Amino acid sequence: MNIAAVKERLALIEAGGEDSQHQPVTGIANVKKAYANGPASLPDADLPLFVNFVGPTRQVLNIGGMFFRESRIFNCRLYVTPVQSGIDGEAEGRVEPFLDSGMQQFMAHQALGDGEPADLIEGIFKIEYTGDSGIQVMRYAGTDYLGVEFRVAVDAISEITPAPFE
Repeated sequence: MNIAAVKERLALIEAGGEDSQHQPVTGIANVKKAYANGPASLPDADLPLFVNFVGPTRQVLNIGGMFFRESRIFNCRLYVTPVQSGIDGEAEGRVEPFLDSGMQQFMAHQALGDGEPADLIEGIFKIEYTGDSGIQVMRYAGTDYLGVEFRVAVDAISEITPAPFE
């Protein structure tokens, strides 16, 4: 599985941008930025934003010969606002709309497509939205934020080259 390509595509789906043909890809409403790789800090001006992390492998199956099916979780963390911002309940209220819009966006991209058939990531044949964390306090670079973590399982087919004399 090309982990870097999966994280880049998740970031495109989350925040929007352009596909390889310079056509617009619509992201989740009100998300300002998405990082495929974690930055050193999260600028308040860029919130709400996503940071994508590689999670655990769910399963690896031999599907014949040297071909394997790998299923891996990706943790897509949406940081919305610093904790203790605004009046009581205001910060949590900023996160709530993303619970539904995030789920809808991930469920709508069942092959991590960006709208161009030629842009499908090699080997990926399915993604499965596996749920979210609910609203929670998430620490990043020493700062606590309110946000939500979306979990996406990505299934891919890989060919393994055997070691000599195996």
